[in-house]
Amino acid sequence: MTSYSLILDKLGMTAFPVLSIKESVRFLSGNKTEALDRNHYKLVHTPQCFHSEVLKKAYLQPFHDLVTDDARLLEQLGEKLFFCGKRRGKY
Repeated sequence: MTSYSLILDKLGMTAFPVLSIKESVRFLSGNKTEALDRNHYKLVHTPQCFHSEVLKKAYLQPFHDLVTDDARLLEQLGEKLFFCGKRRGKY
């Protein structure tokens, strides 16, 4: 059994590696800007893990501009997403 299979057996149908953000994060809208709490955001990386039947079902959905990765497709489908990772080390 591969390590991805072990992850999916433990977590469920999906698993996505994430990193905490150490940079400042800001929301920009027109001439306004707002500092955001970076603790509420993660960087999603690859490889992303899921059972193929779930992903095939997700790709049957209509496309829209907010879909940037497989995680968003599965989320849109209503699948529970499991994120795993840890805080990035210092440079």
